Amino acid sequence: MLDMSASPRVWGGFPEGALRALVNIHEVAPATPWRTACAQRDLPELPVARRARYVGLGLPPADAVVLADEPPTAAYFDAVLEAGAPAKPAANWVMGDIMAFCKARPPPVLA
Repeated sequence: MLDMSASPRVWGGFPEGALRALVNIHEVAPATPWRTACAQRDLPELPVARRARYVGLGLPPADAVVLADEPPTAAYFDAVLEAGAPAKPAANWVMGDIMAFCKARPPPVLA
């Protein structure tokens, strides 16, 4: 039987002391309202958050998934909403006419 007390401790395949200690960024630079606002401004809206926002506008969850999962579709839908269109008719138009138009014409090949 192997005597484990005589062998060095191994964690995840690395001997003890081989890995550096992790630094908690919040201990080094605590979160401030300005830093948090900058981080949120620089990150794109995640599809999950976008879906929740669309459902909050009164769209069914199935429509929200279709509109939110592809960034170009979501950007176009958001632009239609910003132009003043009501959410449900805009969603029907984007998911029906616009998506049919886009599927009928493949995107151009960029050289």
